[in-house]
Amino acid sequence: MKTSRRLLFGTFAALLAAPVVLVAYGRISGAGIMYELPAPERPTAEDLAALRDFDTIEVRGDFALEIAGAPEYSVTYTPLTGSRGFLRANVTDGTLTIEGYANRTETTAGTVRITLPELSHVDAESLFMLTVRDFDGEALTLDAAAVRRLIVENNRLGELDVALQAPWNITFRNNEIGTTRMSRLGATATVE
Repeated sequence: MKTSRRLLFGTFAALLAAPVVLVAYGRISGAGIMYELPAPERPTAEDLAALRDFDTIEVRGDFALEIAGAPEYSVTYTPLTGSRGFLRANVTDGTLTIEGYANRTETTAGTVRITLPELSHVDAESLFMLTVRDFDGEALTLDAAAVRRLIVENNRLGELDVALQAPWNITFRNNEIGTTRMSRLGATATVE
């Protein structure tokens, strides 16, 4: 019984001491364990400027997204300082798809700004903030899941459908909307 206890105690002590020994050896020998993070994947300004001919946006990430009505297409990305955050963006069959993570801190986030002439649908998940403004149109559908803050402002729409899952803060201001349908966590409300 004493032998098995000693063996168990010795194994436990060796497991606890191993990281200390490795770090000490690395400092003494100068061969410390180095891990260098690769540069984040980010599109160039030229790549983003080439994105056009879309009226639907699908986005997943932890950045702030601002979408505004304007005559011309534009997509810009302002990352956090340093090498934090990655972003991917492409257009397929009239849909702009954006994915990006590690783009925020507790109080701020990298920002993607999009302008386009016509918007029909936004499907957003996990964003720091989503702003939709300055659109004139017949109908707009917004699906927002786990969006920290949603702002819808200065829009003139015949119909707005909004589906929300776990929003933190919602602001609607200065909109002219014929019919608004909102569903939130299974409940639906229609405002005419």
